[in-house]
Amino acid sequence: MPKAKRNGEIELLRFIFCLLVVLFHCNKDIFGMISENNYQFALSPRGYIMVEFFFMLSGYFMASGIDKSRKDSPLGSETVRFIWKKYFSIFWYHIIAFAALVVSYMTINKVVLANKWLDTIPGALLITRTGIRFFDINGVEWYISAMVLVMAAMYPVAKKHFEVYAKAIAPISAALIYGWLIHKYSTLSGTTIWGVLGYRCMWRAAAGLNVGLFMYCCVKALKKGDWNAKDSKTAKIARCAMYAFICVYAMCRSPQRYEIYAVMIIFIALVLCFTFPFENVKWLDSKTVAYLGKLSLPLYLNQNLAILFGKSFFIKCPDVLLVVLIVAMDFALSALCLWLGAKLTKKFNESRLNKLVLGL
Repeated sequence: MPKAKRNGEIELLRFIFCLLVVLFHCNKDIFGMISENNYQFALSPRGYIMVEFFFMLSGYFMASGIDKSRKDSPLGSETVRFIWKKYFSIFWYHIIAFAALVVSYMTINKVVLANKWLDTIPGALLITRTGIRFFDINGVEWYISAMVLVMAAMYPVAKKHFEVYAKAIAPISAALIYGWLIHKYSTLSGTTIWGVLGYRCMWRAAAGLNVGLFMYCCVKALKKGDWNAKDSKTAKIARCAMYAFICVYAMCRSPQRYEIYAVMIIFIALVLCFTFPFENVKWLDSKTVAYLGKLSLPLYLNQNLAILFGKSFFIKCPDVLLVVLIVAMDFALSALCLWLGAKLTKKFNESRLNKLVLGL
């Protein structure tokens, strides 16, 4: 079966929003912590909110897969196959970036203690958000760990009761979770804070994934509408304006409680994106845009290694130049990670173990 054509707009957004997350970490690690109630522009001080885009996207594609899957497939086997494929579609890129960071960190800091190496194992296996977290060396992996763990719990319920879950339970759950996080903490950030029944970021992942499931239902319903060319053009202009707003928001220091508005805008923009896709736009369908979309995951995973190199060897550079060097190193490391990760993923997909599990 041929692979589905990639959405060029989504691939470009993956890259842009991932870059804003990278700049957020550069801002935090180099320029210091984010100040509150200050509307001055800075280097992506609210860039962390872009992670909601990736959660929503994952929820959307999970819903799409459930809706198109065989209805008579055993629920347990279907869940195992889904989580297995999701985990190993990411794992090889993750382990390359993770191993490079661990070795570099231990070498630069002259760490030879065996227990320090052993403490990195939960991170290597992407299980840190279960609570088994000894040494969170590549902290950005929280997003993947939280996403996979929440999906594992959510998938069988959504699969068995898709209509009621995606159309009713998902939006209500997302609204209540986001409301609780904003009410109690005034922010969605805080990936290492232990809260109710686990890490707070697990609830953030659940909210974003639930929004994605509901988004799929919204798009499916809207596509049945009798839209004309003017409607399509209006939707395209509107979501471009929304993308601009989101990017400006990421670059602006503002009260963190307002980030919930950015989440709403991302949701609406994505609904319009999938309902009224750009068609016959050559540059969006180009290999360059597709490559940048694929590069977004390695860029995310390798950012801490690039920051480590920058702060270890170029710390005397002016701050702006240091950020440029870090981003350039991230690109170089990510290109290598993408190439090697694709080869390992392909080899694993052809392995007997993978075929055995997918044949359950």
